[in-house]
Amino acid sequence: MDSFTRHVRTGQRVITWKRFFSSDMPIARHADMRMTMGGATPLPSASGSRLSARLLASTVLMATISHAAMAAPGDEIIDGGEVRDITSSTSYGRELIVGSSGNGTLNIKDGATLTNANEGTIGFQTGSNGKVTVDGPGSSWINGPGRELSIGWSGTGELTITNGGSVSNSNGFIGARANGSGTVTVSGAGSTWTNTSQLILGFGTSTGKLTIENG
Repeated sequence: MDSFTRHVRTGQRVITWKRFFSSDMPIARHADMRMTMGGATPLPSASGSRLSARLLASTVLMATISHAAMAAPGDEIIDGGEVRDITSSTSYGRELIVGSSGNGTLNIKDGATLTNANEGTIGFQTGSNGKVTVDGPGSSWINGPGRELSIGWSGTGELTITNGGSVSNSNGFIGARANGSGTVTVSGAGSTWTNTSQLILGFGTSTGKLTIENG
């Protein structure tokens, strides 16, 4: 089993996982299968910051994630260099994609709540780059019930939750598919990322990095 590395520095914790499988284990037969670790070990958190997720200690499980190869009609897409600021309560009826084939930036601030009915994806296609910041008390991003959030699907994704902001979803993926790269930072007192199901960091050639700091 390839190991994960935990770097602990003053005032922050950084966890980086790149692979979950060994060469003698059965590997998924198609591209939409992912490896994750199952268990009940909670993620250590810095004082004042927490991550609501199981981080998974012992049992190897298979998790299936399905995702269209292209955005569907009606999806909300932030791309082409767009920078979108959400400063009041906003809802989208389908999936939200930040950085579909190019660059996209989303800032949720000033106590605003953003809700999308389906999945959230940051950095969708190869070569894309998406960034989302949720900043300040009361600022929140809510993905639809039972819907996952992917940071770095096949592109590069970055999620930053600061100063009491919050994000919620079912499964969370940091680095989801081949060549995907995801980075998540949860920083500051009261900042939370709630995964009601599982948290999966990296698979195969994807990479995932999670930092909890400055509580």
